[in-house]
Amino acid sequence: MPENMIEKVPELSQQTQQILIGISILIGLVNCLFGYRIFRFIIALWGFVFGAVVGSLVGMAFYDSAGGIIGAIVGGLLCAVLAYVLYFVGIFLLGAGLAALLCSVGFAAGGQQPLILVLVPAAIVGGILALILQKLLIILATSFGGAWTVATGVFALLGKAPDFAAMAEHPELMEGFLAQNMGLIACWLGFGVAGVVVQYSLTARRKKQEPPELPRDKSRRAQSRSRQ
Repeated sequence: MPENMIEKVPELSQQTQQILIGISILIGLVNCLFGYRIFRFIIALWGFVFGAVVGSLVGMAFYDSAGGIIGAIVGGLLCAVLAYVLYFVGIFLLGAGLAALLCSVGFAAGGQQPLILVLVPAAIVGGILALILQKLLIILATSFGGAWTVATGVFALLGKAPDFAAMAEHPELMEGFLAQNMGLIACWLGFGVAGVVVQYSLTARRKKQEPPELPRDKSRRAQSRSRQ
């Protein structure tokens, strides 16, 4: 390989990283502002990712790399369809995941490892609350989840992204996270609040644009209910 091409490899790698970060920022922005309206698609997307990972591991265990590719495609499509159809299961899992994440962050902030005896009940309660407060939870989750992706992506482009891998290995580092990353936290909260406002305004505007129900339609609906 010529020397000039070897010199360009790190540059190309950095450019690729910047492109991927830009795509993640765009996806996070769409999720932050329109997450409630495209939530079924988001569930299907996460289902595809989960199924692709599991399917690739199973396929590689039996048929090496080719089996991993086939398993990823089959498992991803299957889980995407299941996640799209089983909408309420996805809602429950979202609430459970958020509750477990908050508990894990709380333990990490105190410099301790998460306790299963606390995570499991918290996840169950979070899933039940998610089913009860669907709209509120979806808007909060997509707004602040997308805002986190945007904020970390922007700071990554600026070369100021925190080392999350190191914090995962050493939870005690979370104690100084807020003090060292106040700009990131402020950016995240700002985008998150803006996403909540935009999503609620869009859903309210959509209700206003729906045509009013005519009295004749109301009487027909009442008659059908009385017959049943």
